[in-house]
Amino acid sequence: MLEYNPEKFAAVVMRIKETKTTALIFSSGNMVCTGAKTGQQSRLAARKHARIIQKLGFDVKFKDFKIQNMFAAYDFTFPFDLIRFATSHSNFAMYEPELFPGLIYRMKQSKIMVQVYSSGKIAIAGAQNTDDIFKAFKKIYPIPLSFKLTSRRVLEDLTDSSSGEEEEEEEEETVLHKLLYSFHYLQG
Repeated sequence: MLEYNPEKFAAVVMRIKETKTTALIFSSGNMVCTGAKTGQQSRLAARKHARIIQKLGFDVKFKDFKIQNMFAAYDFTFPFDLIRFATSHSNFAMYEPELFPGLIYRMKQSKIMVQVYSSGKIAIAGAQNTDDIFKAFKKIYPIPLSFKLTSRRVLEDLTDSSSGEEEEEEEEETVLHKLLYSFHYLQG
């Protein structure tokens, strides 16, 4: 299926049901393919889009393929206090709920951005490979835990208990396994 409405968007939009991908084809000849779950699926889908364009009579060459952006999502399953989070990490975090419902956390030494929502869900974007996503998750994981909104958190603050360090390490391992599962689910 092809769509082109230059008043709305300056590219032809092509969707392929079989691969569940969408290609944005620009007048410069560049194509951006979205929706694939793995790098291999992305490459295959981009080739299929290029082949369809060839069949329409255009001189198309498939070259310079590269993955620009990968995305992963994770649900911590508990809410966060985004105001405290943003205040404590103002060098890296931006939270303006009037403009966007999530907190935007920019990783210090990469182009990766993490969106943190008060519901406890996060989205990691800007990575070019899975290793970058896992590194970003390992760095961001302990930070939202400090801003967990639960009655347990209130009790811990009142009693000033610090006996939960072992529990937190076990919880971190479990969460990392869930992220791996979630990420592979997103990837295919």
